[in-house]
Amino acid sequence: MFKEVRSFEYITIAEAREIMEEIAKKRQEKADLVFETRRALRHLRAFSKLKAENAKKLVQELLKLP
Repeated sequence: MFKEVRSFEYITIAEAREIMEEIAKKRQEKADLVFETRRALRHLRAFSKLKAENAKKLVQELLKLP
């Protein structure tokens, strides 16, 4: 069940939450979520307070600081 990494980029927790929400939605249509997916999604929901758009803007502003 190994998959090839095609690209790598850093993302915020908010972006990860949105990606996992989409994955969970697709997987729930087929079957229940596996333990690891449920656990990761629960963690992301608990610690992600910003929307992905706002998190991206914040990161860009922080990168501009000296």
